Amino acid sequence: MDSLVVTHPFHPLFDRRLQVCRAVRRGGRLVFVCVTGDGVSLTLPQEWTDRGPRPGEHRIAVDALVELSALVDALSRRCGDAVADVTVVADGPPDRAAERRLEVAGSDRGGLRPEDGGAAGRQHGAVGPASGRQRG
Repeated sequence: MDSLVVTHPFHPLFDRRLQVCRAVRRGGRLVFVCVTGDGVSLTLPQEWTDRGPRPGEHRIAVDALVELSALVDALSRRCGDAVADVTVVADGPPDRAAERRLEVAGSDRGGLRPEDGGAAGRQHGAVGPASGRQRG
């Protein structure tokens, strides 16, 4: 019969060798049905045993982290630029009932800005220009 060692540091049987009865796939994961020396049966995921990946085996390379950092910085700058290009204009008093329009400088939405009669930026419950009925 085959055996394995429990490697999960918080498992009560940490560092103990157990007899393997069988290996089974559950939920797409490999688990081992094992028996202790007392005859108690238990199921352990592969990752909690010496048959799972070694700690640090799946670390990310430094080069990949540098590339990821550059991507995050570029996306942050791009999002910051997009936010800087947006101006909110309120018609009438600044209360909840006032209809608000978004004017997006250099919009690439293909003419779907609210001032062009499009739906972009229209708030929930706003009246559409073509149908004259309330959206909800």
